[in-house]
Amino acid sequence: MRFRKSQPGEVSVLTLNLHCFQEDQPFAKLGVVAEAILELEPDVVALQECAQDRWAPERLRVNPGVVIREGNAALWLAERLRAGGQASHGAWDWAHYGWDRWEEGCAILSRHPIVYADSRYVTKGAHSGAWKSRKPVAARLMVPGFGPLSVFSTHLGWWGDEEEPFEDSLDQLTSWQTQFARPAEPMITAGDFNIIAGSKGYEFLTDWTLWSDCWLEAHPQDMNTPTMGPAAEGWEDSAEAKRIDYVFTRKEDALKVISCERIFTETTFGRVSDHVGLWAVLGR
Repeated sequence: MRFRKSQPGEVSVLTLNLHCFQEDQPFAKLGVVAEAILELEPDVVALQECAQDRWAPERLRVNPGVVIREGNAALWLAERLRAGGQASHGAWDWAHYGWDRWEEGCAILSRHPIVYADSRYVTKGAHSGAWKSRKPVAARLMVPGFGPLSVFSTHLGWWGDEEEPFEDSLDQLTSWQTQFARPAEPMITAGDFNIIAGSKGYEFLTDWTLWSDCWLEAHPQDMNTPTMGPAAEGWEDSAEAKRIDYVFTRKEDALKVISCERIFTETTFGRVSDHVGLWAVLGR
């Protein structure tokens, strides 16, 4: 499958949950992700379960006090992209320990300079020891030919969780976005929402935020094609298959969905995670 690249006046977005180094040969699979980015030249990459080994040596410190260690997935990708001749700027932060070993968080990469970046907890548990804690990462950048853009790489919790209600986390996220985004500046919220498409939680999310689901805009008759499950093809026959990864835009921004497709399936670059990614091209 040949993916459509963005043209002047458009912006391309790739989002993917990396599975927090739980894959076999994780750096080989990160190499596949890097090759896809080098080929497709996305304007923005939003990553979730983007981690580093808590025991790895410190590589550098990023204000306000974020320690990036050797083997950090976002830094590893950025350096691989630069070695391949593509500019790469990034923002990363972590929320909690995954499997007691990984400092797990979200990241945004872009071939365009990031003007400003931030991160914050949207859960009641706001420390690394709370495994249900969630901390999206936000970035503001200027996309040549498109203009200013705010992007949030987001990994939220589960609908029906009494300890960390999804509704509360979503409220915290949208309140932060109101402070972060500038007037008339388009905003994209992408990532793993742990909310099944078409479910009560999905209806709450889309009603509360008034966001547009780019996949559904591109595929109006296809609510349920999954993004997470035991295999990339044929998930429709699996009880574990579900569509929980999204690219959302705000209705008020009136961005046109030119394309939105699954990526990192068996037939598109290959599997690299227990999730597949989404590739979206949006225009004004």
